[in-house]
Amino acid sequence: VHEPVREERCNACHRPHGLIGGVYLKQSMPGLCFTCHDHEKETFQGQPVLHDPFRTGRCEVCHDSHNSEYPGLLLSDKRQTCFECHDAEPFTRQYIHAPVVEDCQTCHQPHGSSQAHLLNAEKDALCQDCHSLSEQGFRSKHGNAPVTKGCNDCHSVHSADKPALLKKVVHAPVADLSCDDCHNSVNPEAPFALSDFDADRCYECHDELQHSYSAENSHPPVKAGECRTCHAPHASDEKGLLNKSVGALCFECHSFNLFGN
Repeated sequence: VHEPVREERCNACHRPHGLIGGVYLKQSMPGLCFTCHDHEKETFQGQPVLHDPFRTGRCEVCHDSHNSEYPGLLLSDKRQTCFECHDAEPFTRQYIHAPVVEDCQTCHQPHGSSQAHLLNAEKDALCQDCHSLSEQGFRSKHGNAPVTKGCNDCHSVHSADKPALLKKVVHAPVADLSCDDCHNSVNPEAPFALSDFDADRCYECHDELQHSYSAENSHPPVKAGECRTCHAPHASDEKGLLNKSVGALCFECHSFNLFGN
C-alpha cells in the first residue's frame, strides 16, 4: 500500500475540494511523485539516459498510485511490467540469458542511467560481473584468445535460438575458433591486431566476390574495399552477416525524398 494511502493522508496527493466534484491531484506528475521520492528526482535531473515513461513523467505506466500486489507498487511482476511495452519475442527464444529469466534489473536500471540502454555499467564490464574471463572454461570456448570486450558482437544479450546465446549467423572462422585466420596472433601485445586488414583479407576466402572489387559500377563501399561498412566480421542476426537489416543499413548512407524532389 502506498504510504499516504496506508496513513489515510489523501490530501498528500489530492486537493481537498474539486471544482466540479472530481478528485484532483495537487500537481501533475512526475512533480507530485518527486515531493516524496528524492532519489528518483535526483535520477531524473542527473542521468543522461532516462526510461521513456519516466522521462515523460508517466509513472502510472509501471506503478499503481494506491496499492498493488507487487513490490514497488508495480502493476504486475517486474518481468511482465517490462513486457507491457517491450515485445517479448526477442526475450523468449529457445535459449534465454539467466538474468532475463530472473530480473531485468540485474542488468538495467528502471528509471535512469549513465549508460546506453539503461545498463547498470558499461556493457563489457557488466558481462564480467557474472562471467570470469580468467576461467579456463571461458578461455577454451573462445579459442584461448584473450577476449575482454565485444561480447555482443557474437552473442545475443537476451535470448537466442543457438546455444551459448550465439547470434543466428556466425562467421566460419569464429565458429571454428580460428581467430588467427584474420587476426595477428603472433604478437602477444596485440593479439587482435588487424594492421593489414582490408578487402584482400576477405577475398582470401570469398574469392567469388573479388570480381566486383574493381568493377566500375560497383557499390562504393565494395569499390573502396570497406567490407565492414555493411558486414559484421564475427556474427549477426541478419543474413549475410549484415550489420543491420537491409532497409536500415541502406538508410545509413542513402536518404530518400518521398516527394521525388
